[in-house]
Amino acid sequence: NCEPAYDFAKTEEFLQDFCIGRKGAEAAVLIESNKLIGYILFNASEEDVYEMGWIFNREYWGHGFAYEACSKTIEYAFEKLNAHKIFAEATDAIKSVGLMKKLGMVQEGIQRSHTKDNDGAWQDLYFYGLLKED
Repeated sequence: NCEPAYDFAKTEEFLQDFCIGRKGAEAAVLIESNKLIGYILFNASEEDVYEMGWIFNREYWGHGFAYEACSKTIEYAFEKLNAHKIFAEATDAIKSVGLMKKLGMVQEGIQRSHTKDNDGAWQDLYFYGLLKED
């Protein structure tokens, strides 16, 4: 969410290295068809603090799948891992920030013109977090 969209080769490398190789993500799969539609990235940043992210096939945007998968991940983190905080960052001020708000996350800051998109234009980076007591 905090980087521009990858091309096919970079996506394949990311999935093999990070998601599968380093077990940095969990697959999001449709129950009815067992089809892989995305990944939920979830890693400890420091003790009891976790960073969350998501990558979903564009065909499945807007159907509530990312919300459902992220909600269950958050629930698991707070109930089973005794997480204190979960945070996420994104450059997409519409869809990703909308999802973070829907998940109950609170804006913690914006780093202005912090990263470049695929066209080389500077983008703001939005930070959101959710505390266990929230």
